[in-house]
Amino acid sequence: MMDSPTNATYMTVRCIAMLVHTDIRLSAAITALPDIEIYNIANDYEIDMALLTNLETPLKLAFVGGDQARTFAKGYGGVWIEDGPNVEADLLRFWSR
Repeated sequence: MMDSPTNATYMTVRCIAMLVHTDIRLSAAITALPDIEIYNIANDYEIDMALLTNLETPLKLAFVGGDQARTFAKGYGGVWIEDGPNVEADLLRFWSR
C-alpha cells in the first residue's frame, strides 16, 4: 500500500556554514536558528569530521571565505560565499530562511 500524503515523512535539512580562514563572526540571530551548524575550519580533515556527524540528513553546505573556501566548495559540492559584509544575508538566502 502506498503512503498517502498524510503519512508522508518530511526530512529536515542540515544548513552548514564552513568558515574558512575568516574573522567574520555570525550574529546570534543566525547561530540560534534551528538546524544551523557553523564550523571554523582550516583543512579537509576538519571538514570531513564535521560532515561525518550525520550522513543521513541532506545538507545545504556553504563555504565562507576567500580562495581556499572557493576550492573547498568545488571539492565538496557546496557553494562559495565570499567573505564580506553580506555574508549573513547570502547564507540566509542560500538556506531559504
